[in-house]
Amino acid sequence: MSESGDDFGLVLQSALIFLSAIAAIASYIIQSRLKSKEHNGELNRQHNQELRKIRLQRVREKLDTFVGPASQISSAFWYIYFTTLAPKGFYPRKLSIGNEIETKYNQSLDDITDGAVTKYFKSINIDFTNAWVKPNKNITFNQIPSFVSPEMEEQIRKNPEGEIGTLYIMSCRRMILGLGKKLADLILNYGGHLHEWSSREKFKKKYYIAKDSGYLRQLYFVQFIGFIDEFEYIIKNLWDKGNYTLLYPKGAKLPMQLFQNYFPEMVTTLREKESELGIDSHNEMSMEEEWDELLKTHSQVVEEDHHDHHHDPVAPSVAVRKAANQWRGRVTNNKTSNSSSSSRNLQRNDSKYDYNKKNGGM
Repeated sequence: MSESGDDFGLVLQSALIFLSAIAAIASYIIQSRLKSKEHNGELNRQHNQELRKIRLQRVREKLDTFVGPASQISSAFWYIYFTTLAPKGFYPRKLSIGNEIETKYNQSLDDITDGAVTKYFKSINIDFTNAWVKPNKNITFNQIPSFVSPEMEEQIRKNPEGEIGTLYIMSCRRMILGLGKKLADLILNYGGHLHEWSSREKFKKKYYIAKDSGYLRQLYFVQFIGFIDEFEYIIKNLWDKGNYTLLYPKGAKLPMQLFQNYFPEMVTTLREKESELGIDSHNEMSMEEEWDELLKTHSQVVEEDHHDHHHDPVAPSVAVRKAANQWRGRVTNNKTSNSSSSSRNLQRNDSKYDYNKKNGGM
């Protein structure tokens, strides 16, 4: 019996050892899989974060390099046209001036010709309001065939130094040789790869007037480049030599849609993407909060400088550095919780994030 009992004890002990080994192996396998899963999850998070960062950088490259400057230049270009050469009979003048009272200070070609520009466009059945996006209505107007009527062109040719001729020639030079040339160069250099177009289907639906063009979404870019190129040739090779035979391009015409909808639409789309990729309003320190922090920092610098100046002639610079570091730390700590997003307030400046690059930023 004793031998049998001993054998049973050995078997039981061996079984327990075996089970312990199995349990240890199982535990090891489970822990390895958990660690592997956690590691893979971290890799995926890092990968997604890097992709998000790349997308955000691409969005900002488009905004900073092409769409932002192009939108601003196009607005200034269109402002010159609206306030000098455009017909005033289709829209309130306060839209371009800002208020009704100050419209009387602005004299356009339509003003000094008793509405002749408006009469011309109405005579050829062009309504400028049809170039604007309206609910349940297609855009039916894009190209401006001429700035003025043939009769007014003849009047300008006969007296280019008169009031009408001077305003027309001056306005065209400002638009074409200044802002227009800059915008055309931007489109030539960056429009092909830094644009933010909608899909072909959305373009055809919104810009019904351009749906049959082989250029499709490039149409307004190509039209504007051709317009500026031809008008620049007219100014430099004809007007500069006293020849006013041509007062407006014969081939290329000014595409109104480039200014009315195209660039503003791109800016809106990119801003929405930038906000989605890089800004969290719940965690971001507002500009007002940053300003309050900066004022507190400034007060601290003044107080510490005044206290330390009597002991150390270099104390003011030390206090300034100390307070500046505290200020930078408060802003950084508040924003790092929002990944790459809220660092935009420190990154976005005219030198394209030079500040952050110098200080180890993104």
